[in-house]
Amino acid sequence: MNAIRTPTHPSRPLCQFYVRNGTCRNGDGCRWSHDLRGMTKQEALLTIPCPFYRKGTCRFGDSCELKHAELNSPLASAADWPSMESKVESNQSEEECCGICLENTSALRRQFGILSCCNHVFCHKCIMEWRTEGSDEVSSRRVCPTCRKESDFVVPSNVHPATEEEKGAILRHYKERLSVIPCRNFDGDLGSCPFGSDCFYAHFDDDAKDIKSQDQTMQQLYQERQRHRNDRRGRNELEMISEMLLMMGMQRHLAAERNNQSRRGQREGRNRRGGRNDDDDESQEEDDDAIDFVHHFFAHFMSLHHDELEDDSEDEDNDDDSSMPGLE
Repeated sequence: MNAIRTPTHPSRPLCQFYVRNGTCRNGDGCRWSHDLRGMTKQEALLTIPCPFYRKGTCRFGDSCELKHAELNSPLASAADWPSMESKVESNQSEEECCGICLENTSALRRQFGILSCCNHVFCHKCIMEWRTEGSDEVSSRRVCPTCRKESDFVVPSNVHPATEEEKGAILRHYKERLSVIPCRNFDGDLGSCPFGSDCFYAHFDDDAKDIKSQDQTMQQLYQERQRHRNDRRGRNELEMISEMLLMMGMQRHLAAERNNQSRRGQREGRNRRGGRNDDDDESQEEDDDAIDFVHHFFAHFMSLHHDELEDDSEDEDNDDDSSMPGLE
């Protein structure tokens, strides 16, 4: 196995966002290094210490793409783990290491970003950037970067809860504080806020009464919007096909009229000469049959497509849509 090359400036660890995605919103102003020094993505990731390995909680084990260096390993430099020199860290400090920037959130006096789905530790700024930029390795930006579980919202907090009871108290306090603030999305009509009855903010009516509980849930509103979009899409397709078929029918009709005029002129000329062609009547009947076919085809297509739209609508009602917009 090839030896892992380390960055020239170990005091500036590599930026995880840049290594993973090839881009970073902070650009040249990023506090982390963007200089891979010719390393591949896999090699660069192996120079970034895994914050969960030293706590014994890395779920990926030997397959983890980040570095699992032992305390006495030559790769485990003081730059990687500043507190490793003394090998003495409190459990609180370890628990408060952000899983994205690898910094101690409390020591830097940053706010935590509490996820509803798990107890992994993140700086509020880091997790919000993650949910904005996302990653090529995940299908949704609303997942935890560590466990990939979905979280509909992120709660800013000055402390990280040590127990589920503390976490529950933080979430309740956060929701109570927002519940008296008017929602910016709500315009007085039920359904105007995409989060519906799940919204954290107040939906005041003209009498200053919160009517949020009367609204549908976020998932119900999302599914309703999907049905409306599908209905509009179906109507647009039908209108386009209708116009196309009507144009075809008009073209047929104009062509038949021109043929009729031409045949009438020919018949008048032959009648004056005393002759007659029976094929004229048969040709006229063929044109009439073609026009009738276009009209019947259009009516039959409209009936079939209407039934298909109804079936699609019923199927969507039974689907468990997991791509609902998150509460931020």
